[in-house]
Amino acid sequence: MKRKKIKKKKSNVKKHIPYIALIIPIIFVVMYNILKTDESNLNNNQIVSPNFKKQGELVFLNSTNDTLKKINIELADDNYKRRTGLMYRKYMEENQGMLFISLFEEVQNFWMQDTYISLDMIFVNSKKEIIKIHKNTKPLTKNTYSSEKPAYYVVEVVAGFCDKYNIKENDKIYFLIQN
Repeated sequence: MKRKKIKKKKSNVKKHIPYIALIIPIIFVVMYNILKTDESNLNNNQIVSPNFKKQGELVFLNSTNDTLKKINIELADDNYKRRTGLMYRKYMEENQGMLFISLFEEVQNFWMQDTYISLDMIFVNSKKEIIKIHKNTKPLTKNTYSSEKPAYYVVEVVAGFCDKYNIKENDKIYFLIQN
């Protein structure tokens, strides 16, 4: 039986080495510049501030049901919105607020991490009675603000709002959500 000799083909790799040697450094330079740009954007706090989206109106009422103040509200009514809330917002007008709607009435705890504006946090039970107010919360901290009693809603407004409009514990809220 005769064996066939297999001829080895000459590899063309040697022809491509100069091109490969040229392309690899270009890829590294491009990747370095992309990563450096992303890092400098983060370091310069170039986070886009979300815009307010009116989804309803909320009224604060005193114990005799007199209107204290009416505001436009944005809803935090799903897990993602409840988790992020007003984070990354650089500004909110006095007639705006965020209404958090919980799944259960329970003690609620909020913090201000990644929140740039000082807030008044208003904790409200399922009867829509204000049970706790934390005024002038400190931005960009992990300080925890608790409802101390079971709450179903939380309203966040700009700091100083409650003092300006005389909103106190035992006052009530009423709101209408737009479709």
